[in-house]
Amino acid sequence: MEFRAGSPPDADAIAGLIASFQSELTDDPSGAGAEEYLASVSVRAEREYLASARYRYLLAYAGSQLVGFIAIRDGSHLFHLFVERAHQRQGIARLLWERALRELCAPSSEGTFTVNSSLSAVPGVGFPSCWVNNKRPWHLVPSYATPRFTSVRPNPSLPERPPILSDI
Repeated sequence: MEFRAGSPPDADAIAGLIASFQSELTDDPSGAGAEEYLASVSVRAEREYLASARYRYLLAYAGSQLVGFIAIRDGSHLFHLFVERAHQRQGIARLLWERALRELCAPSSEGTFTVNSSLSAVPGVGFPSCWVNNKRPWHLVPSYATPRFTSVRPNPSLPERPPILSDI
């Protein structure tokens, strides 16, 4: 698995991966009624995001194939996180998330991140808590402001550091 930063020429592959999930991301599998959303994830829109300083993308490749990517907006908003179906449940989303926390997020975020997610994605994110740089784990916590809004905060129920062999 190779990781690299995204750039405008990656827009076709990114939009294609997102489009492969259209039936799960729109009420009508054909996309009817979701034209605004579909325009926001089109090749043109992705190219504009990739060219903007507000968005930072990290792409995961297996050989020459894009198998997943993450995008962070304004250093503190999880804008996109997609992993190709054939590569899901292999830890790719977790690796992308951990790398994004280290490499893409702004220090000024003070450990708070937001995400707008499909209703099916939040409960089974696949990485409910993860350690970054041997620091406190993070997890997705529902925000009650709107049903589809989630913020990421330290998990207070977990210890300050991961257990190590000498602890056992």
